[in-house]
Amino acid sequence: MGKHVEKKITFIIPVYNIPVKKLDVCISSIERQGIPNYEIIVIDDGSNKEYELETISALHEDVKYYRQKNSGVSKARNLGLEYATGENIIFIDADDEVPENFYQKARNVLQEKFDILLFSYCLVEPKNKRIIRMPKNVNLSEEKQEILANIMFYPGKLGNYMFGSVWAKCFSKPFLDNNKIVFENNLRKAEDRRFMVDAIMSARTIKYSPVCAYCYNININSISHKLNWNMEEYYFLLKKSFDSFCTKNAISREVSKFLEYSIFWELILLTVCHMNAGLKYSKRRKKFFDMYKNFNIDYKIRQINYRDFATRNEKAKLFLMKRKWFLCILLIAYRKQHFENKGKTFYTKR
Repeated sequence: MGKHVEKKITFIIPVYNIPVKKLDVCISSIERQGIPNYEIIVIDDGSNKEYELETISALHEDVKYYRQKNSGVSKARNLGLEYATGENIIFIDADDEVPENFYQKARNVLQEKFDILLFSYCLVEPKNKRIIRMPKNVNLSEEKQEILANIMFYPGKLGNYMFGSVWAKCFSKPFLDNNKIVFENNLRKAEDRRFMVDAIMSARTIKYSPVCAYCYNININSISHKLNWNMEEYYFLLKKSFDSFCTKNAISREVSKFLEYSIFWELILLTVCHMNAGLKYSKRRKKFFDMYKNFNIDYKIRQINYRDFATRNEKAKLFLMKRKWFLCILLIAYRKQHFENKGKTFYTKR
């Protein structure tokens, strides 16, 4: 009998101006797992610090490096998928890492047949670590509508587990190829959520392992917290893409009704309500109302009820948004950013 060959794992790491020390930690966390059959693909998305990748390549000679013109993380991950030769695909961000002994604990389940394999994960803050596990008694292959609702920001669906991320998950490469599942190149925000709805919709076999597979390092200085006026364009493209998905797959409004509302909240936090926006109050207020109109938020939130939210804070936010009380909304945004800057992150994955 021939010797059993374990499935090859491809780790895909998109990189953009990442400090060499962080990338070194990320790559080293994979290499020390003792995986018998794997590859690491690093895609540089047009960094202006190329010397750092050259330093990394000297430290990690077996890692495969590719460069592209700055085009966003979606295109970088797609390029990684093109070059991948593994049967299993794991995405990892360059400032995160794989926990010690992950592979030994997950070795058996990684050899099983699946389209998508989900794991537990760890949220790492400066003074706190939290393990997030899947809610019990969830039939993943049968409860796709619940999973899709979770990805599309429906509060309380399937607990705190983050189905909308591509990390802490393993994907079958043949499954992705056969269903032509890739990232949308024009999306530069929440692109993983869009990828995940396609993957969940197409998957026949979705499994879960309680093994902790990922350490997500919460970084308040990351691009997801920085002022960026281009976000209005990015979110419009995201909304358009999700609308297309929902129409094509006949997703009910009850499943997707929080999508635009949640996208809009994230948008204003990164633009008109950002403490570094540099605008007078009158200009902020005008810009807010312009966005409100452009996204047709008034119509969208009429379909949302206060009883849809479990906490008073969320009910209050909906109340303020329904009445367009911009000053109160601005104060909430400032308070959130103030606490984040103090290291007391108001962090939720949904």
